[in-house]
Amino acid sequence: VAEYKESERLRVELKSTIENIMLDVDYFLLLKKELNPTIFRQDFWNLLAYVFGRIADDTRGKSVNDLMKGTNDFLYDAETKWIPANHIIKLKQEFSSFRKIIGRILQIRDHDSLPIVVHNLRIFITVFIIGTLMFLNIGNTTQETLVGEIKEGIVIFILSFIYTYLSLIISSLENPFDKRNFSGYIDISFLKKYSKEVVNHGRTGDVI
Repeated sequence: VAEYKESERLRVELKSTIENIMLDVDYFLLLKKELNPTIFRQDFWNLLAYVFGRIADDTRGKSVNDLMKGTNDFLYDAETKWIPANHIIKLKQEFSSFRKIIGRILQIRDHDSLPIVVHNLRIFITVFIIGTLMFLNIGNTTQETLVGEIKEGIVIFILSFIYTYLSLIISSLENPFDKRNFSGYIDISFLKKYSKEVVNHGRTGDVI
């Protein structure tokens, strides 16, 4: 649950960081109109598109660091055109935050927070409890009324449902960025929207 809540926070931080990067670039252009952001925006679009595919569909290709190297040319151009150092440092810090957030998201996505032995134990306990309840019910040779049998069946169903559902919830919350999970999926489709706006308009939409 702690990692799931962290994932929700990371989603907002990722959106905010992307927005800050594009606002900084826009401000650079106000300071020096001769700067050309076209290649930077294309590189940033490729980066966002890859990050979305990597997180949502586990599409693997170049590393995030390799794709981020494409943004260095714009920073170098900004330095040579005498953009104030504090603005360049701020933009570099935003990129550092972007890399850190993506790294944490990929760690949550690719690595199970619970060891495999815990998953096996969870499955075993669920099957064992359901099997035991059914065995105790079937093995009962005493005469019972129809109402009594219905009550026993309802109890077995409820307990089996609870244990099974809790088992599924654990699996779902453990990897919130995997859209194949039955619930708990944290939507990051905004990356696709942002990647298009970066190229077409040079700025992104609202963060919240």
